[in-house]
Amino acid sequence: MSAAQHTPGQIARSNRVEVRNPMLKLPEVREAFEALSPEARAALVAMLRTISRACRESADHAYRKRKPPMYTYWQGLAVNTRHLALAGRATIAKATGGAS
Repeated sequence: MSAAQHTPGQIARSNRVEVRNPMLKLPEVREAFEALSPEARAALVAMLRTISRACRESADHAYRKRKPPMYTYWQGLAVNTRHLALAGRATIAKATGGAS
């Protein structure tokens, strides 16, 4: 479903990359990833994805234990690390001409 097509009562979301991933708005993040070698960038992206998965598992555990503050904490970390990983992947794709 595109941003222009949405059901009544549903808010249309932008398809712009920097809206979907706020980490891409930060020049420091882009510059830091671009300063790394392609191998280091790929290793960092892999590590961030692993951290995001671990945080999501901790969030699920907190949810099952009915600990809303800890669920929110871990879920926030999972989202932020995933956004960073995707920002790194976007700089890899940009550096290689679209192949990630």
